[in-house]
Amino acid sequence: QLRVAKTPDPALATNNIVYVNKSDARTLRCRDQEQYMEIGKAVYIFRAHQDMPQGMVGLGMLQRTFGGFALGDTVNAESYLLGRKERHFYL
Repeated sequence: QLRVAKTPDPALATNNIVYVNKSDARTLRCRDQEQYMEIGKAVYIFRAHQDMPQGMVGLGMLQRTFGGFALGDTVNAESYLLGRKERHFYL
């Protein structure tokens, strides 16, 4: 579980990528520079970012609005392999 935060840099808020701490990326088994993460019923590209605090996931305002998340909410976040589940939104 991670807590919802803003993206680590406002310039990253519109690129539709979510950000986690490098340590959290390892916990989520991020093998490359980017991978997919399931948060709620949506799947996002995620990347590790050195300025993201551990235990937090950086979402842009549109991602928070779409998911119904507020800053500080706790969300289940899991590494995701594309095509493994049905009825998800790929953002």
